[in-house]
Amino acid sequence: MKLDVLYQFNEKYAPYAGASITSLFENNKHFDEIRVFILGEELSDKSMHRLRELSAAYSRPMSFIDTRSLVVMMKKMNMPPYRGSYAANMRLFLSFILDESVDRLLYIDSDTIVDGPLDELAELNMEDHPLAMSLDSLVRIHKKRLGFSQDDFYYNSGVILFSMSKWRSERCSERIANHVKNVRAWYPSPDQDLLNVVLYMQLMLNPLMM
Repeated sequence: MKLDVLYQFNEKYAPYAGASITSLFENNKHFDEIRVFILGEELSDKSMHRLRELSAAYSRPMSFIDTRSLVVMMKKMNMPPYRGSYAANMRLFLSFILDESVDRLLYIDSDTIVDGPLDELAELNMEDHPLAMSLDSLVRIHKKRLGFSQDDFYYNSGVILFSMSKWRSERCSERIANHVKNVRAWYPSPDQDLLNVVLYMQLMLNPLMM
């Protein structure tokens, strides 16, 4: 069994990411292969060294993706940082940075602990969906401000399962970039709101919930 896993974080969250990745490795030793992809922002050499030591200790490959071009792109689109960092929005533009060897991809927030095996997610039938997310318990006023009715689904972006082949064919990254440039760049919950607003058809009409 194989699983590709994505993390994105800046230097501030590197220690939390280390704990999350440790929990991922420790509770999924039975997987034949786990590849970890890191979208980092201004990570220190010390943090990167520690993460590489962690991956070596579990014999799991880890790749650090150069995100500088993404940051430049977001700045050109006038996309504002979130709490002083561009890291939160990096996974919205996966089509621009990951090659086609990556298909099923599990994104995990850097402050999330994996407390068990991930077999169900590795084998989940995603049907024709580019991504799977869990429902969010959001206050009503926020949904209203985004233009959603109270009966509409709204999803949490802390853990996302991507079908990258479908994500690419649906041009999801391109659609999000177009929305940022031509419709709206700032949202209170930047990545989460953008996913829900731009990918309404994929998420709302035929919800696939984890």
